Amino acid sequence: MPSWMVCLHKKFHCSKTSPNVLIFIAKLIVNRPMAFQPYAKFWLSGLTELVVSGRGGGAGLNTFVVDVVVTMLSWSDTAVLEVGVVSYIVREIRG
Repeated sequence: MPSWMVCLHKKFHCSKTSPNVLIFIAKLIVNRPMAFQPYAKFWLSGLTELVVSGRGGGAGLNTFVVDVVVTMLSWSDTAVLEVGVVSYIVREIRG
């Protein structure tokens, strides 16, 4: 992983990082998915946690969560999406 990405990764996975910083980093990932795709296996667990925890802009499926999930799905050639995200999406769709 490039040094600039290592710094973002550490901040993203720190339990003391505020939600707005997590959302900012996730938005960077969503806006530049090809830069992060080679390192998807390092990012998927944190993005999954952000999506299912509700710290990503509120509970439920919102446009931000959908963008993050679509980005993770686009990395399917590089890394496998965790079952937790799929379960979360199905639960939210069923209401």
